[in-house]
Amino acid sequence: MAVLECALCGKPTEKLTKEHLPQKALYPKELRKTIPNLHTVKACESCNNGSSENDEVFKVFIGFMANLNGNTLFNSVSKTLEKNHKLKRSLLENLNIEERYGQKIRLWNAREHTQIVLDSAEKCAKGLYFKEFGEVLINSKSISLVPTPFVYEKDKVEVEDRLKDAEWLSVNGQTVNYTFVEMKNTDIYIIINFFYTAEFVFCIRDKDYDKKVKQGLINLYQ
Repeated sequence: MAVLECALCGKPTEKLTKEHLPQKALYPKELRKTIPNLHTVKACESCNNGSSENDEVFKVFIGFMANLNGNTLFNSVSKTLEKNHKLKRSLLENLNIEERYGQKIRLWNAREHTQIVLDSAEKCAKGLYFKEFGEVLINSKSISLVPTPFVYEKDKVEVEDRLKDAEWLSVNGQTVNYTFVEMKNTDIYIIINFFYTAEFVFCIRDKDYDKKVKQGLINLYQ
């Protein structure tokens, strides 16, 4: 039997499964009817063995960040919370309402669920990287979260300048849009926007980055 490679972890396996990335839980049946083909990657059973509870946490977080009243996703979030009382209690205890651009935005300070949300978003980033470049990200690179304020403070000029010519890609009926921004120090930022509002930024860096800097192969000041 042929040995296959998981698109997410790169480990060899004799069997690959279809992993929906973004997670299928984000797309209730009514919404899936309007999207003929949800994006998937070929993943090993270990990578595709995610918790349904984790998927629910991610769905609730995205649903409230997107602030889509009356949308099928928002309605699905409401149904999830009616069934998951623990998650609903956490949401109500950590829900803030802010006004931005004349609109009231609900923000969920996920706290104990933060790592679940970030892991879910990072998994999407790995899947989208494989879709774009056809290689397993973690085989030669590392990936880490870039807090959005960090982007706009430290690298604001460079990021905004490069975004002018960046190509935006999308999956799942343009409910998820993303772009890869190549930085001057060879880092790549992947910016992922879920449902036009919930945004995550990750830095993709060569695993030999520090070694190459010491060898002068990467110029940090060019």
